[in-house]
Amino acid sequence: TQKIDAVIGIESRGFLFGSALAYKLGCGVIPIRKAGKLPAPTYEVTYALEYGEDAIQIHQDAL
Repeated sequence: TQKIDAVIGIESRGFLFGSALAYKLGCGVIPIRKAGKLPAPTYEVTYALEYGEDAIQIHQDAL
């Protein structure tokens, strides 16, 4: 078996489900947010939408 260190929660619903899962597993939660919402230095990934693109970010020190 592998040890799980953290659960990643993507935006608001992911925080709710990710927190509950992390609690059950006894590990931490790492939030991923839409671009511009996190206060510290981040890594960013851009992805395509039907009519454009968007980006999500994670704190650099979260990994």
